Amino acid sequence: MDPYPDRILAGRVRALPDLNVALLEVVKPSRVDINEEGDHRTEFFTEYRLIEVIRGRADGPWNRIRYHKTIASPLAPGQRIANPATLLPLKTGSRFLYFSGAEYDSCRMVPATPSAESAVRMAVPPAKREEDDISGFWGRM
Repeated sequence: MDPYPDRILAGRVRALPDLNVALLEVVKPSRVDINEEGDHRTEFFTEYRLIEVIRGRADGPWNRIRYHKTIASPLAPGQRIANPATLLPLKTGSRFLYFSGAEYDSCRMVPATPSAESAVRMAVPPAKREEDDISGFWGRM
């Protein structure tokens, strides 16, 4: 089963008017073992290069992006689950689609397979309406 179905990625573009999508390439992945006062853990950091802004705007900087081994569970508040981003093959030259600007917590970075990239590029984003402009709303209060 594909954890990042193309139909879901295209659906994001079609449904979220403030979505940003960037195509990134791994420049330098690194793993750092940390021992702070007896607390042993591994931190993952990656440096990326922006290849292209596919939708919206660039949401960088792209250096020293940090990943946690676990993230908050979307199904059970207060519980943690394995972070799928730490399971991705972070090799130099690997490409990823990075989603930002919209409010959701899952799969912000997915492998940029040819089909995933095509699905995102071909999806038509929604038209922005006046009520979608949050900055204008706060300025009128």
